[in-house]
Amino acid sequence: MRARAFVGLFVLSAACATAGGTGGDDGGTTGTDGGSGTDAKTGDGSTSVGTPQPQSVANGTCSLDPTFAWSEVKGASYTLEYGLQNKPQTDVPVAAGTTSYKPASSLGAGTYTWRVQAHLGGNDSAWSATQTFTIAAGTPGTFSQSQSTDFANNTNTQVSVGSSGVTLAGSVDGGNGTDGAFNATSNTTLAGGTHDFTSFTIASGVTVTVTGTSPLVIKSQGAVTINGTLSAAGPAGGNGVTFSTYGAGGIGIGGGANGGNGVYIGSPANGSPGSGSGAGGAGTNWQGGSGAGYANQGGNSAATQYGSGITGGSSYGSADLSQFVGGSGGGGGSGGNSCGSGGGGAGGGAIEISSSQSITISSSGSILADGGHGGSDGTGNCGGGGGGSGGAIWLASASVSNAGNVSAQGGAGGSSNISTTGGTGSVGRIRVDGTLTNTGTIAPAVGYSGSTNYLASGTTVTPLIQPTKLCGWGVLTYVTTIPTSTTLVVDVLDGSNAVIGPAVASGTDLSTIPAIANATMIKLRASLATTAPTSTPVLGSWSLAYSTQ
Repeated sequence: MRARAFVGLFVLSAACATAGGTGGDDGGTTGTDGGSGTDAKTGDGSTSVGTPQPQSVANGTCSLDPTFAWSEVKGASYTLEYGLQNKPQTDVPVAAGTTSYKPASSLGAGTYTWRVQAHLGGNDSAWSATQTFTIAAGTPGTFSQSQSTDFANNTNTQVSVGSSGVTLAGSVDGGNGTDGAFNATSNTTLAGGTHDFTSFTIASGVTVTVTGTSPLVIKSQGAVTINGTLSAAGPAGGNGVTFSTYGAGGIGIGGGANGGNGVYIGSPANGSPGSGSGAGGAGTNWQGGSGAGYANQGGNSAATQYGSGITGGSSYGSADLSQFVGGSGGGGGSGGNSCGSGGGGAGGGAIEISSSQSITISSSGSILADGGHGGSDGTGNCGGGGGGSGGAIWLASASVSNAGNVSAQGGAGGSSNISTTGGTGSVGRIRVDGTLTNTGTIAPAVGYSGSTNYLASGTTVTPLIQPTKLCGWGVLTYVTTIPTSTTLVVDVLDGSNAVIGPAVASGTDLSTIPAIANATMIKLRASLATTAPTSTPVLGSWSLAYSTQ
């Protein structure tokens, strides 16, 4: 016989039992163990306590809020015993007059047993028959992000998404995104000027050609991916046609200058010089036009019996591209007497690309700002046109990866039947700001490398995670790299972006955090920060387990 302390409980259900038997004061028949409406007495006058009869608990899935209920033994208090099968059991005292009990929290998956015992007048009944019910485990599921394409679906603020995961963005102007996403899947054109894209993509095998006279400036909030060709290459000068016409100078695009025209009438006549700050010189006395200058002086036209060659155009600008201009045009060759000389090639254009996330040029991708080739004298005996100089290419992002071709080469001089070949155009200029990974070709070599210090802070927030018929959340794990002077904190948000799980450590079972356990939809947020401008934390991947019905 045990002394028991009883607690007040909410009455959720009650079942009444019929009297199990009767007995007189003189030692009549005893009551049964089925529970009795009155207290039965034994033959010696002591009270026999009826055994309460349990009501069945239905099986469930994932979790269950069971109500344990049993028949009344009049005047008796009770002890309820329940728990996972073959595990330590929980004893709950239940006050007299109450014949049910509901646990304060839901029960998880597993097989449970329970039974009940009555207490009256210092006597205990036999334990009821043991009852069993099962809560089946839910179907496991997982939310995970580990690829750049996964993280690109998040709400990303001042972070960059690349092959390593999520990092802080560099201090690059990615624009305001007002022009939306650019996605070229067939050959097309793009006018020079400034464009503010949310992302920029050229598919493999597709060429996007710059038009107009202005340099092309692309700003992108998201990733720039070039699998095809982006071209502001200068057009070639035209070939002369004997007894017909001269070769016209190439017409520059995207900030590239025009080449000079050849000539057809005269004995001989001078060609036209190219345009631009480093314009190639015009051919004289049957000589070819000279090449245009830019990063270097342009090439002289060939020295022959007709002269020592025309001096190439001068160099201009600076390696940091503080004067952001394209290449110059080559000079037109000298001709006449119905011998058409070659036109000068146009200068390569100027292309600037800045991305708040990353710039990737794949093995099939190209960015071209080459100078145009000079035109030939056809079948005549006069001068070839000079080559245009290469243009300017400026790439800026925290991560710049090139496995393809980035080119701002000068154009070749046009040929001549009398060897008065035009001069070669100078190479242009290439600047890269950020961390460059180069397994492809960059020509000429990068002349200036600028800084893209990481921003002080940024966040990535997943879309709403809302499994259908959710049973419960499981373990959250994530992989990070956190250098000195940097931090990375993962919070759990509700559907309204309120924090319901601050600074959750990797390996945490979210079902153990009440505010999260009761939520049917959540988001994950990673907050990245640094006090060292050259260092950034990295979120490589994260994964959240859950179960559904």
